[in-house]
Amino acid sequence: MILSETLNCILNQSFTNWECIIINDGSTDSTELVAQLYCKKDPRFIYIETINSGLSSSRNTAIKISRGLFIQFLDADDLLEDKKIENCVDFYVPSSDFQNNIVYTSMRYFEDERLENLKIMGRDHFIAHVEMTSNDSLESQNEVILNRNPFVISASLYPKKVFNDIGYFDETLTQNY
Repeated sequence: MILSETLNCILNQSFTNWECIIINDGSTDSTELVAQLYCKKDPRFIYIETINSGLSSSRNTAIKISRGLFIQFLDADDLLEDKKIENCVDFYVPSSDFQNNIVYTSMRYFEDERLENLKIMGRDHFIAHVEMTSNDSLESQNEVILNRNPFVISASLYPKKVFNDIGYFDETLTQNY
């Protein structure tokens, strides 16, 4: 998959009040050229270049300069359904209670560029069923979170306030931890 496919899925969103902050963290491919083309095409794209600061630092940079109420992470090899952001935003109740809630959606996972080879993960179609409830022991919940990694960052929409209130990504941790 190439970056332009990922950026096109942002352009195709039914929710149009977005900004897309593209962080190039020392990439040696055509990321800069592709990103600059999209920035010229649409002012909602913003390009930032950093030098190998790491994934957590890149995400923190984007969060800090973002102007919206919500954060949608999207890595260069991720795609979103056309109504993903709209559906998540619509899920939030317009009150102060929503501000620290995260909306998590189903996801489809594919291992190569052929989208027909995808695996569906979500409420109705699991390849690995993971459930946690408040009745589960803390040890059990920790085991699921730490060892089974049931979360995919692009499947969620985060209120920006979560990061302002709780904090940002720990930049000492490496990718996938």
